[in-house]
Amino acid sequence: MKFKALPPQEFLIECFNYDPDTGVVTWKHRPLHHFNRLCTHTTFNKTFAGKIAGYTNSKGYWKVKLNNAPYYLHRIVWKIVYGLDPENQIDHVDLHKENLILANLRDATHSENQWNRTAYTGNKTGFKGVSFHTQDKNYVATIQVNGSQQRLGSFGTKELAHAAYRKAANELHGEFANHGH
Repeated sequence: MKFKALPPQEFLIECFNYDPDTGVVTWKHRPLHHFNRLCTHTTFNKTFAGKIAGYTNSKGYWKVKLNNAPYYLHRIVWKIVYGLDPENQIDHVDLHKENLILANLRDATHSENQWNRTAYTGNKTGFKGVSFHTQDKNYVATIQVNGSQQRLGSFGTKELAHAAYRKAANELHGEFANHGH
């Protein structure tokens, strides 16, 4: 997934206050050079300075518009703190997309980001990495490895299958392993 390059860190710091402990991002009183007209500058600062920046989109992510271009706020936070655009995606460790606390954000490849998720809503067993094989009447544990699904074995209970998934996830996915149901 390719993301639009973010504005320079200095510009972002002129726009936003960010508290890494609470994850709250507010608009600063922005300087005149950010605007084409004095009235736009005045109106913006009267309306937004000191207020929470952005909005949550339909998928639950915080977004913000800068110079009429939309950006994900978690990516802006990353650049404010580290001075660089994230190399990859930003993973929310606790799976809460609205949580912008710095300790909850980490740079992650697409695969790593996918590893840190709960079971799909359509999963009928309730356990991540586990499905029921109707022909054998057993529970099958599988895991993604290098872009392909690897079978971990068949088990008499979904709990045993999930235990096999958990073990493999810890070994293969490390800090990104999520065992969630």
